[in-house]
Amino acid sequence: RKQTSSSFHSRTRSLTQLAATLGQLATDFEMAVIVVNQMTTKDNQVTAALGESWAHSATTRLLLTQLENGYRKCTIAKSPHKGVTSALYCIQSNGIRDIPKQHKRQRLQ
Repeated sequence: RKQTSSSFHSRTRSLTQLAATLGQLATDFEMAVIVVNQMTTKDNQVTAALGESWAHSATTRLLLTQLENGYRKCTIAKSPHKGVTSALYCIQSNGIRDIPKQHKRQRLQ
């Protein structure tokens, strides 16, 4: 569906206002706000579904990747306080758990 220029600007303005409101709530209540921006493809390129303005409004960006054998990887891709790093985990019936130590070294590479 083709988007008109005015609807694009209106959507961008609404997303910017929403990001500012969420940021203010996080500050006021000293809490983290987690938002999800689904990745999609556009012209055979991976891009953020909510657009670049929303992608740039986040302070910290985490990439969650599903690996084989039920393992997953969380990568800090953008942060004002931390460098790029990754952690492996798995989701089990009793919650999110660390993976066994012997598997970590080979999986992070």
